[in-house]
Amino acid sequence: MISAFIASHEGLAVFTGILLEGKTRLVAAGFAIHRGLLGLAI
Repeated sequence: MISAFIASHEGLAVFTGILLEGKTRLVAAGFAIHRGLLGLAI
């Protein structure tokens, strides 16, 4: 359910992540990258 939301609304998910605290955002981003929902752009 969450992965489908992130996949279809990436911009909104990133904006919502900005509003969260730092550690929560870091864990959520790591989870999304691990699941292949977001790419790690270096």
